[in-house]
Amino acid sequence: MNVFGLMQLLGTAPLFASRAFLAAFLVAVTSRFGGSLPFLADSSALQTLQTAPPWFTSNIALIVLCVLAVLEALAERNLEARRAMMEVGPYIKLAAALAINLGLTDSLTAAILQNLSTQQPGSTVLLAGFDASHLIASSAALATFWLAILRKRALSFLMDADDEDDLGLQGALRWVESAFVVGGIAALAVFPALAIVLMATTAASLLGVERWTSHRETSLLTPCGSCGLEVHPSAPTCSGCQVAREPVGISALGQPLDRPAGPRHAERLLAGKRCPHCAVKLESNRLSQTCAACGHAAFASQEDVDRYITAAQWQLPKTLLVCALFGAVPLIGLIPGIIYYRLSVLSGLRRYLPMGSGIATRWLSRFLTIGLLAFQWVPILGAAMLPILCLANFALYRRALLGAANDLPALSPA
Repeated sequence: MNVFGLMQLLGTAPLFASRAFLAAFLVAVTSRFGGSLPFLADSSALQTLQTAPPWFTSNIALIVLCVLAVLEALAERNLEARRAMMEVGPYIKLAAALAINLGLTDSLTAAILQNLSTQQPGSTVLLAGFDASHLIASSAALATFWLAILRKRALSFLMDADDEDDLGLQGALRWVESAFVVGGIAALAVFPALAIVLMATTAASLLGVERWTSHRETSLLTPCGSCGLEVHPSAPTCSGCQVAREPVGISALGQPLDRPAGPRHAERLLAGKRCPHCAVKLESNRLSQTCAACGHAAFASQEDVDRYITAAQWQLPKTLLVCALFGAVPLIGLIPGIIYYRLSVLSGLRRYLPMGSGIATRWLSRFLTIGLLAFQWVPILGAAMLPILCLANFALYRRALLGAANDLPALSPA
Protein backbone atom coordinates (compact mmCIF):
# COMPACT_ATOMS: atom_id res chain seq x y z
CA MET A 1 0.00 0.00 0.00
CA ASN A 2 1.41 3.41 -1.02
CA VAL A 3 0.82 6.91 0.29
CA PHE A 4 -2.51 7.07 -1.55
CA GLY A 5 -3.63 3.99 0.34
CA LEU A 6 -2.70 5.56 3.68
CA MET A 7 -4.75 8.65 2.85
CA GLN A 8 -7.67 6.49 1.76
CA LEU A 9 -7.66 4.63 5.07
CA LEU A 10 -7.90 7.91 6.96
CA GLY A 11 -10.55 9.22 4.57
CA THR A 12 -12.81 6.25 5.13
CA ALA A 13 -13.02 7.00 8.88
CA PRO A 14 -15.90 9.54 8.61
CA LEU A 15 -17.64 7.26 6.08
CA PHE A 16 -17.49 4.25 8.41
CA ALA A 17 -18.66 6.48 11.26
CA SER A 18 -21.79 7.32 9.26
CA ARG A 19 -22.69 4.03 7.55
CA ALA A 20 -20.15 1.34 8.36
CA PHE A 21 -21.50 -1.51 6.24
CA LEU A 22 -22.56 0.67 3.32
CA ALA A 23 -19.04 2.12 3.23
CA ALA A 24 -17.48 -1.37 3.44
CA PHE A 25 -19.71 -2.64 0.62
CA LEU A 26 -18.85 0.31 -1.63
CA VAL A 27 -15.11 -0.08 -0.94
CA ALA A 28 -15.31 -3.77 -1.85
CA VAL A 29 -17.28 -3.04 -5.05
CA THR A 30 -14.83 -0.30 -6.03
CA SER A 31 -11.87 -2.61 -5.37
CA ARG A 32 -13.31 -5.33 -7.58
CA PHE A 33 -15.06 -3.49 -10.40
CA GLY A 34 -13.45 -0.05 -10.40
CA GLY A 35 -10.95 -1.03 -13.07
CA SER A 36 -13.73 -1.42 -15.63
CA LEU A 37 -14.72 2.23 -15.26
CA PRO A 38 -12.89 4.55 -17.70
CA PHE A 39 -12.36 7.35 -15.21
CA LEU A 40 -10.93 4.95 -12.60
CA ALA A 41 -8.95 2.51 -14.72
CA ASP A 42 -5.71 4.52 -14.62
CA SER A 43 -6.16 5.92 -11.13
CA SER A 44 -3.22 5.27 -8.83
CA ALA A 45 -5.68 5.46 -5.94
CA LEU A 46 -7.63 2.54 -7.40
CA GLN A 47 -4.44 0.52 -7.79
CA THR A 48 -3.95 0.68 -4.04
CA LEU A 49 -7.46 -0.61 -3.45
CA GLN A 50 -6.86 -3.51 -5.83
CA THR A 51 -4.26 -4.88 -3.43
CA ALA A 52 -7.13 -5.93 -1.16
CA PRO A 53 -7.15 -9.65 -0.30
CA PRO A 54 -9.29 -11.93 -2.52
CA TRP A 55 -11.74 -12.75 0.30
CA PHE A 56 -12.71 -9.09 0.63
CA THR A 57 -13.83 -8.83 -3.02
CA SER A 58 -15.24 -12.34 -3.39
CA ASN A 59 -18.88 -12.95 -4.30
CA ILE A 60 -19.67 -14.19 -0.81
CA ALA A 61 -18.12 -11.11 0.81
CA LEU A 62 -20.01 -8.76 -1.52
CA ILE A 63 -23.31 -10.50 -0.78
CA VAL A 64 -22.72 -10.46 2.99
CA LEU A 65 -21.72 -6.79 2.98
CA CYS A 66 -24.72 -5.90 0.81
CA VAL A 67 -27.10 -7.68 3.20
CA LEU A 68 -25.48 -5.96 6.20
CA ALA A 69 -25.77 -2.57 4.48
CA VAL A 70 -29.48 -3.16 3.84
CA LEU A 71 -30.04 -4.26 7.46
CA GLU A 72 -28.13 -1.20 8.63
CA ALA A 73 -30.44 1.05 6.58
CA LEU A 74 -33.58 -0.71 7.85
CA ALA A 75 -32.39 -0.44 11.46
CA GLU A 76 -32.09 3.34 11.06
CA ARG A 77 -35.77 3.46 10.09
CA ASN A 78 -37.02 1.56 13.12
CA LEU A 79 -37.34 3.48 16.38
CA GLU A 80 -36.32 0.67 18.72
CA ALA A 81 -33.42 -0.42 16.51
CA ARG A 82 -32.31 3.19 16.10
CA ARG A 83 -32.18 3.63 19.87
CA ALA A 84 -30.13 0.45 20.23
CA MET A 85 -27.79 1.47 17.41
CA MET A 86 -27.19 4.83 19.08
CA GLU A 87 -25.70 2.94 22.04
CA VAL A 88 -23.81 0.06 20.40
CA GLY A 89 -23.28 1.62 16.97
CA PRO A 90 -19.83 3.16 17.69
CA TYR A 91 -18.48 -0.23 18.81
CA ILE A 92 -19.92 -2.02 15.77
CA LYS A 93 -18.38 0.62 13.50
CA LEU A 94 -15.06 0.29 15.30
CA ALA A 95 -15.04 -3.49 14.73
CA ALA A 96 -16.12 -3.16 11.08
CA ALA A 97 -13.54 -0.47 10.33
CA LEU A 98 -10.76 -2.44 12.01
CA ALA A 99 -11.62 -5.63 10.09
CA ILE A 100 -11.79 -3.86 6.72
CA ASN A 101 -8.68 -1.74 7.34
CA LEU A 102 -6.65 -4.80 8.27
CA GLY A 103 -7.73 -6.36 5.00
CA LEU A 104 -6.61 -3.33 3.01
CA THR A 105 -3.17 -3.00 4.59
CA ASP A 106 -0.26 -5.00 3.15
CA SER A 107 3.48 -5.40 3.43
CA LEU A 108 4.14 -2.27 1.37
CA THR A 109 2.70 -0.19 4.18
CA ALA A 110 5.40 -1.44 6.47
CA ALA A 111 7.95 -0.59 3.80
CA ILE A 112 6.80 3.03 3.86
CA LEU A 113 7.22 3.20 7.62
CA GLN A 114 10.57 1.43 7.26
CA ASN A 115 11.81 4.11 4.89
CA LEU A 116 10.58 6.85 7.23
CA SER A 117 12.39 5.32 10.16
CA THR A 118 15.70 4.78 8.34
CA GLN A 119 15.72 8.39 7.20
CA GLN A 120 15.49 9.52 10.83
CA PRO A 121 18.10 7.75 13.01
CA GLY A 122 16.89 6.97 16.47
CA SER A 123 13.25 6.76 15.37
CA THR A 124 11.15 4.17 17.15
CA VAL A 125 8.71 3.55 14.29
CA LEU A 126 7.66 -0.09 14.21
CA LEU A 127 9.53 -2.03 11.52
CA ALA A 128 7.68 -5.33 11.38
CA GLY A 129 5.12 -5.54 8.60
CA PHE A 130 2.54 -7.20 10.83
CA ASP A 131 2.91 -4.56 13.54
CA ALA A 132 2.86 -1.70 11.05
CA SER A 133 -0.34 -2.99 9.50
CA HIS A 134 -1.93 -3.17 12.91
CA LEU A 135 -0.74 0.33 13.72
CA ILE A 136 -2.22 1.88 10.57
CA ALA A 137 -5.46 -0.10 10.67
CA SER A 138 -5.95 0.60 14.37
CA SER A 139 -5.33 4.33 13.95
CA ALA A 140 -7.94 4.61 11.20
CA ALA A 141 -10.40 2.45 13.17
CA LEU A 142 -9.94 4.54 16.31
CA ALA A 143 -10.60 7.65 14.24
CA THR A 144 -13.83 5.98 13.10
CA PHE A 145 -14.79 5.23 16.70
CA TRP A 146 -14.09 8.83 17.79
CA LEU A 147 -16.17 10.25 14.95
CA ALA A 148 -18.99 7.78 15.68
CA ILE A 149 -19.07 8.95 19.32
CA LEU A 150 -19.21 12.58 18.15
CA ARG A 151 -22.04 11.68 15.76
CA LYS A 152 -23.98 10.02 18.59
CA ARG A 153 -23.62 13.07 20.82
CA ALA A 154 -24.51 15.45 18.01
CA LEU A 155 -27.69 13.53 17.17
CA SER A 156 -28.76 12.94 20.78
CA PHE A 157 -30.47 16.35 20.98
CA LEU A 158 -32.62 15.56 17.94
CA MET A 159 -33.41 12.08 19.26
CA ASP A 160 -34.45 13.47 22.65
CA ALA A 161 -36.62 16.23 21.19
CA ASP A 162 -38.28 14.15 18.45
CA ASP A 163 -37.50 10.47 18.98
CA GLU A 164 -40.42 9.42 16.77
CA ASP A 165 -39.12 11.64 13.93
CA ASP A 166 -42.48 13.34 13.48
CA LEU A 167 -40.72 16.30 11.87
CA GLY A 168 -38.90 14.05 9.40
CA LEU A 169 -35.51 15.63 10.15
CA GLN A 170 -33.88 12.34 11.08
CA GLY A 171 -35.14 10.77 7.87
CA ALA A 172 -33.66 13.64 5.88
CA LEU A 173 -30.35 13.24 7.70
CA ARG A 174 -30.30 9.53 6.85
CA TRP A 175 -30.53 10.38 3.15
CA VAL A 176 -27.81 13.02 3.53
CA GLU A 177 -25.50 10.57 5.30
CA SER A 178 -26.08 7.87 2.69
CA ALA A 179 -25.30 10.35 -0.09
CA PHE A 180 -22.24 11.48 1.89
CA VAL A 181 -20.92 7.90 2.04
CA VAL A 182 -21.55 7.19 -1.66
CA GLY A 183 -20.02 10.49 -2.73
CA GLY A 184 -17.14 10.09 -0.28
CA ILE A 185 -16.15 6.67 -1.61
CA ALA A 186 -16.27 8.00 -5.18
CA ALA A 187 -14.21 11.05 -4.25
CA LEU A 188 -11.57 9.00 -2.42
CA ALA A 189 -11.25 6.64 -5.38
CA VAL A 190 -10.52 9.54 -7.74
CA PHE A 191 -8.93 12.14 -5.43
CA PRO A 192 -7.41 10.42 -2.38
CA ALA A 193 -5.77 13.69 -1.34
CA LEU A 194 -9.26 14.81 -0.25
CA ALA A 195 -9.11 12.28 2.60
CA ILE A 196 -7.57 14.63 5.16
CA VAL A 197 -9.94 17.44 4.19
CA LEU A 198 -12.92 15.08 4.44
CA MET A 199 -11.93 13.84 7.86
CA ALA A 200 -11.10 17.30 9.22
CA THR A 201 -14.34 18.81 7.92
CA THR A 202 -16.45 15.99 9.35
CA ALA A 203 -14.75 16.16 12.75
CA ALA A 204 -15.09 19.95 12.92
CA SER A 205 -18.77 19.81 11.97
CA LEU A 206 -19.62 17.10 14.51
CA LEU A 207 -17.66 18.86 17.24
CA GLY A 208 -19.50 22.10 16.54
CA VAL A 209 -22.93 20.47 16.67
CA GLU A 210 -22.05 18.49 19.81
CA ARG A 211 -20.81 21.61 21.60
CA TRP A 212 -23.91 23.55 20.56
CA THR A 213 -26.34 20.89 21.78
CA SER A 214 -24.48 20.47 25.09
CA HIS A 215 -24.44 24.22 25.69
CA ARG A 216 -28.12 24.53 24.79
CA GLU A 217 -29.17 21.83 27.26
CA THR A 218 -27.14 23.23 30.14
CA SER A 219 -28.13 26.84 29.41
CA LEU A 220 -31.80 25.94 29.97
CA LEU A 221 -31.21 24.89 33.59
CA THR A 222 -31.96 27.27 36.44
CA PRO A 223 -30.77 27.07 40.07
CA CYS A 224 -33.20 25.86 42.73
CA GLY A 225 -34.06 28.67 45.15
CA SER A 226 -33.69 26.30 48.11
CA CYS A 227 -30.60 24.18 47.48
CA GLY A 228 -29.05 25.77 44.39
CA LEU A 229 -29.17 22.58 42.30
CA GLU A 230 -29.50 23.22 38.56
CA VAL A 231 -32.96 22.02 37.49
CA HIS A 232 -35.11 22.21 34.38
CA PRO A 233 -37.34 25.33 34.36
CA SER A 234 -40.40 23.12 33.81
CA ALA A 235 -39.74 21.05 36.95
CA PRO A 236 -42.59 21.19 39.54
CA THR A 237 -40.16 20.07 42.28
CA CYS A 238 -36.41 20.05 42.75
CA SER A 239 -34.88 16.60 42.30
CA GLY A 240 -32.37 17.35 45.08
CA CYS A 241 -34.31 18.88 47.98
CA GLN A 242 -37.85 17.99 46.78
CA VAL A 243 -39.02 21.59 47.36
CA ALA A 244 -41.97 22.65 45.20
CA ARG A 245 -41.27 25.22 42.47
CA GLU A 246 -43.29 27.39 40.10
CA PRO A 247 -42.56 25.76 36.75
CA VAL A 248 -42.94 27.18 33.28
CA GLY A 249 -44.85 25.41 30.51
CA ILE A 250 -43.31 22.89 28.15
CA SER A 251 -43.64 22.50 24.37
CA ALA A 252 -44.50 19.39 22.38
CA LEU A 253 -40.76 18.89 21.77
CA GLY A 254 -39.94 19.08 25.49
CA GLN A 255 -38.53 22.61 25.48
CA PRO A 256 -39.50 25.17 28.19
CA LEU A 257 -41.89 27.97 27.25
CA ASP A 258 -41.95 31.61 28.35
CA ARG A 259 -45.19 31.27 30.29
CA PRO A 260 -46.25 29.62 33.56
CA ALA A 261 -47.29 26.00 33.52
CA GLY A 262 -50.98 25.40 32.95
CA PRO A 263 -53.34 22.66 34.05
CA ARG A 264 -52.33 19.07 33.33
CA HIS A 265 -48.68 20.12 33.47
CA ALA A 266 -47.61 16.71 34.78
CA GLU A 267 -49.18 15.05 31.76
CA ARG A 268 -47.49 17.57 29.45
CA LEU A 269 -44.14 16.66 30.98
CA LEU A 270 -44.83 12.98 30.44
CA ALA A 271 -45.82 13.68 26.83
CA GLY A 272 -42.37 15.23 26.43
CA LYS A 273 -40.89 12.08 28.01
CA ARG A 274 -39.88 13.93 31.16
CA CYS A 275 -40.45 13.06 34.80
CA PRO A 276 -43.72 14.65 36.03
CA HIS A 277 -42.00 15.60 39.31
CA CYS A 278 -38.56 16.97 38.35
CA ALA A 279 -38.71 17.22 34.53
CA VAL A 280 -35.56 15.13 34.05
CA LYS A 281 -35.54 13.18 30.79
CA LEU A 282 -36.91 9.63 31.10
CA GLU A 283 -34.66 7.01 29.55
CA SER A 284 -36.98 4.08 28.84
CA ASN A 285 -39.92 3.75 26.47
CA ARG A 286 -42.19 1.84 28.82
CA LEU A 287 -44.83 2.81 31.36
CA SER A 288 -43.23 1.08 34.32
CA GLN A 289 -40.08 3.10 35.02
CA THR A 290 -38.69 5.40 37.68
CA CYS A 291 -36.88 8.70 37.26
CA ALA A 292 -33.12 8.36 37.64
CA ALA A 293 -32.91 11.76 39.39
CA CYS A 294 -35.74 11.79 41.94
CA GLY A 295 -36.82 8.13 42.05
CA HIS A 296 -40.52 8.83 41.36
CA ALA A 297 -42.47 6.46 39.14
CA ALA A 298 -43.56 7.84 35.78
CA PHE A 299 -46.82 5.85 35.95
CA ALA A 300 -47.51 4.30 39.32
CA SER A 301 -50.92 2.80 38.46
CA GLN A 302 -53.50 2.29 35.72
CA GLU A 303 -55.27 5.40 36.97
CA ASP A 304 -52.18 7.45 36.08
CA VAL A 305 -52.39 6.14 32.52
CA ASP A 306 -56.12 6.96 32.38
CA ARG A 307 -55.40 10.55 33.44
CA TYR A 308 -52.62 10.76 30.89
CA ILE A 309 -54.90 9.61 28.06
CA THR A 310 -57.66 11.96 29.22
CA ALA A 311 -55.20 14.87 29.04
CA ALA A 312 -54.33 13.84 25.48
CA GLN A 313 -58.04 13.74 24.60
CA TRP A 314 -58.35 17.38 25.66
CA GLN A 315 -56.04 18.20 22.74
CA LEU A 316 -58.28 16.43 20.22
CA PRO A 317 -60.84 19.18 19.41
CA LYS A 318 -58.17 21.75 18.60
CA THR A 319 -56.12 19.18 16.70
CA LEU A 320 -59.10 18.06 14.62
CA LEU A 321 -59.92 21.66 13.74
CA VAL A 322 -56.36 22.37 12.61
CA CYS A 323 -56.32 19.10 10.63
CA ALA A 324 -59.56 20.11 8.90
CA LEU A 325 -57.99 23.42 7.88
CA PHE A 326 -54.89 21.66 6.54
CA GLY A 327 -57.06 19.06 4.79
CA ALA A 328 -58.94 21.78 2.94
CA VAL A 329 -55.72 22.50 1.02
CA PRO A 330 -55.26 19.59 -1.44
CA LEU A 331 -51.89 17.84 -1.27
CA ILE A 332 -49.98 20.84 0.11
CA GLY A 333 -51.71 20.65 3.48
CA LEU A 334 -51.24 16.89 3.81
CA ILE A 335 -47.71 16.72 5.21
CA PRO A 336 -47.96 19.59 7.74
CA GLY A 337 -51.34 18.22 8.87
CA ILE A 338 -49.90 14.78 9.58
CA ILE A 339 -46.90 16.27 11.36
CA TYR A 340 -49.20 18.44 13.49
CA TYR A 341 -51.47 15.69 14.77
CA ARG A 342 -48.50 13.40 15.40
CA LEU A 343 -46.84 16.01 17.59
CA SER A 344 -50.08 17.15 19.20
CA VAL A 345 -51.79 13.93 20.28
CA LEU A 346 -49.84 10.86 19.10
CA SER A 347 -46.24 11.40 20.18
CA GLY A 348 -47.05 11.18 23.88
CA LEU A 349 -48.94 7.90 23.42
CA ARG A 350 -46.29 6.25 21.25
CA ARG A 351 -43.40 7.00 23.58
CA TYR A 352 -44.48 4.52 26.25
CA LEU A 353 -45.33 1.48 24.15
CA PRO A 354 -43.15 -1.62 24.67
CA MET A 355 -41.19 -2.87 21.69
CA GLY A 356 -43.57 -5.61 20.54
CA SER A 357 -46.83 -3.68 20.62
CA GLY A 358 -45.02 -0.54 19.49
CA ILE A 359 -43.80 -2.13 16.25
CA ALA A 360 -47.18 -3.77 15.55
CA THR A 361 -49.09 -0.55 16.20
CA ARG A 362 -46.78 1.51 13.99
CA TRP A 363 -47.26 -0.88 11.06
CA LEU A 364 -51.03 -0.89 11.54
CA SER A 365 -50.91 2.90 11.60
CA ARG A 366 -48.96 2.97 8.33
CA PHE A 367 -51.43 0.69 6.55
CA LEU A 368 -54.32 2.73 7.94
CA THR A 369 -52.71 5.97 6.77
CA ILE A 370 -52.09 4.65 3.26
CA GLY A 371 -55.66 3.33 3.01
CA LEU A 372 -57.34 6.53 4.14
CA LEU A 373 -55.10 8.84 2.14
CA ALA A 374 -56.27 7.10 -1.02
CA PHE A 375 -59.46 9.17 -0.60
CA GLN A 376 -57.56 12.46 -0.45
CA TRP A 377 -58.37 13.07 -4.11
CA VAL A 378 -62.14 12.81 -3.57
CA PRO A 379 -63.77 16.28 -3.38
CA ILE A 380 -65.22 17.24 0.03
CA LEU A 381 -64.45 13.77 1.41
CA GLY A 382 -60.75 14.41 0.87
CA ALA A 383 -60.87 17.45 3.16
CA ALA A 384 -62.19 15.24 5.97
CA MET A 385 -59.45 12.61 5.60
CA LEU A 386 -56.94 14.30 7.89
CA PRO A 387 -59.35 14.61 10.85
CA ILE A 388 -60.52 11.02 10.27
CA LEU A 389 -56.91 9.88 10.07
CA CYS A 390 -56.11 11.70 13.31
CA LEU A 391 -59.05 10.10 15.14
CA ALA A 392 -58.30 6.62 13.80
CA ASN A 393 -54.63 6.80 14.78
CA PHE A 394 -55.48 8.20 18.20
CA ALA A 395 -57.90 5.31 18.83
CA LEU A 396 -55.26 2.82 17.65
CA TYR A 397 -52.51 4.12 19.93
CA ARG A 398 -54.91 4.68 22.84
CA ARG A 399 -55.92 1.04 22.70
CA ALA A 400 -52.27 -0.08 22.54
CA LEU A 401 -51.31 2.07 25.54
CA LEU A 402 -54.26 0.82 27.59
CA GLY A 403 -53.18 -2.71 26.76
CA ALA A 404 -49.66 -1.96 27.98
CA ALA A 405 -51.13 -0.51 31.20
CA ASN A 406 -52.62 -3.89 32.16
CA ASP A 407 -49.30 -4.73 33.81
CA LEU A 408 -49.58 -1.75 36.15
CA PRO A 409 -51.37 -2.12 39.51
CA ALA A 410 -54.76 -0.50 40.08
CA LEU A 411 -55.20 1.91 42.97
CA SER A 412 -56.80 0.34 46.01
CA PRO A 413 -60.17 1.89 46.98
CA ALA A 414 -59.96 4.35 49.86
